[in-house]
Amino acid sequence: MNKIEKFLELQNENSRGTMKSYLNSFFKDIKENPDKYITKDKTTQDYTNDIIKFLIRNKHKAPKTLIATIGTISIFLDQYDIELSRKQKKQIRSKIKGRRAITIDRVPKKHEIREMLEIASPRTRTLLLILISSGMRIDEVLQLKDSDIELNKNPATINIRGETTKNGLPRITFISNEAKKSLEAWRKIKDKHLKFIENNHWVQNLLKKPHDKERIFPICYETARDSFINILKNLKLDDKCKNSDRYKIHFHSFRKYFKSKMKDKMESKHLEYITAHESQLDEIYIERDEEENAKDYLENMEHITIFETPIDYAETEKKLTDQEQKIIELETKLKKITQYWKPPHVIIPDEYIPEEREYGSGYVIESADDKLIWKYLDPNDFKEKTITEEKTKKSSNYFFDERFRQHRENKEINKIIAKIRKEYPKAIKVPDEWLYTEAYKRLKKEENNKKSTSRA
Repeated sequence: MNKIEKFLELQNENSRGTMKSYLNSFFKDIKENPDKYITKDKTTQDYTNDIIKFLIRNKHKAPKTLIATIGTISIFLDQYDIELSRKQKKQIRSKIKGRRAITIDRVPKKHEIREMLEIASPRTRTLLLILISSGMRIDEVLQLKDSDIELNKNPATINIRGETTKNGLPRITFISNEAKKSLEAWRKIKDKHLKFIENNHWVQNLLKKPHDKERIFPICYETARDSFINILKNLKLDDKCKNSDRYKIHFHSFRKYFKSKMKDKMESKHLEYITAHESQLDEIYIERDEEENAKDYLENMEHITIFETPIDYAETEKKLTDQEQKIIELETKLKKITQYWKPPHVIIPDEYIPEEREYGSGYVIESADDKLIWKYLDPNDFKEKTITEEKTKKSSNYFFDERFRQHRENKEINKIIAKIRKEYPKAIKVPDEWLYTEAYKRLKKEENNKKSTSRA
C-alpha cells in the first residue's frame, strides 16, 4: 500500500476519490514519486516552492479547485509530519486569484435532455432521470441503496443518508413518475449487469468492494462520467469552456435544471430543503415536514418531467370524438365495398366502366383457374395496365376494336351472348366488349365447323 492509499483510508469515504485526483495531479505536475517525496530531507526540500510552481502552471483551473487541491496537499503532508507554517500557507494562497468558479457551464434544454435519454443505456438513463427530478448531487445518487428508496409512496421518496451528503445532514427528496418507472426497469436487469461484470475480469474494477452490490448503481464516478461524456459526444453537445477546458454540460447541470424549473413553482423553503442549499441550512432543516414537501413536489412534478406530459382532458375528449367519427365513416365505406365482394369473385360496379370509349379501348378479362382478373387496355399503345397486381400463367386476352359495333344487331351473336351469361355466376359483371368479342369468336368457330362438315 503506497502513501496516498494509506492517507486516503483515514479520510471521509465520500471525499476519497476527489482527494486522490488532487494528489495525483500534484505529483504528476512536479514529477515526483509520493513515497519518495515525503522521505526527502526536510531541511533541503522546498515544499512551498513546489506548490507555488504547481499553482502557476495550473492557473487556468478554477480558483475553488486550486484551493481544494492545496488544502488536500497540506493535509497529506501534515499526516507525514511535514507541516507548513501560517506564513507559507499565506504565501501559497496569495497566488490564487479570486474564489469564484471560472467554468462557463450551461443548463441543457428539455429537448436536449430528451435526446440524451433516448440513446442512454438503461443504467445511465435511470441515473440521469433521478438527477433531473430529485435535485440530488451525483455523489449522493451513486451511493443510493435500494433501502433508501420508497417506491410505494406517491411521489416515490428518497431518504438521503447523512453519511453521503456534502454537509453530513440527512434529508428527504422525491423522484418523478418517469424516473420511478425507469428505476423499476433497471432493477429488473441489474443482477444480469452485475453477473456480467463478475464474469469479466477487465471490468471488475467497477466493483471496488463487495458491499457495492447493494448500491442501485454499483459503479464509480469515473465510469458514470465516461458514459455520460460518450452521450454528449454522440449528440455533439460536448462543447468545452475555454477558461477551464471542462464540458459545459455536466452532472451538476441537472441539479441546476431542477432548481431552475422548480424555483418559481415550489415554495422556497421546500425547495431549499430538498436541494440542501448551503445558504440557508439553519432555516431549511426546520422545514422537514415530509407530507407538505411531497404535496408541493407532486403538484409541480410536471415541470421536471421530460417525456410524460400533463393530460389535457378536453383535448383528449375532442380527439376521441374525432376518432369515433372517422371509424363511422370507414365502416360506411367498408360496407359499400363489401357489397361488391362475393368470394371468389369481385363485382366491378357500372360507374367504373366508362360508357364512351375511344377506338380500340376497353377492358380485358383474363381467365385462369376459375379466377377473373380485370385489366385495362391503353387505346394509344395497347399496353396492358393491370388494375390488380395479380398475374396468372395461363391467360387469354381479348382485344376490342370497331367490329363490336357491327355485331350489336347480329341476332346470332345475341343468342350466343345469352348462353355465355349463363356460364358465369350472377355476381360477375362483364363489359359488353368482351361479350360481343367472345360471341363473335364462337360464331366464327361454329361457321368454320359447318364449312368443314359440308366439305366432308
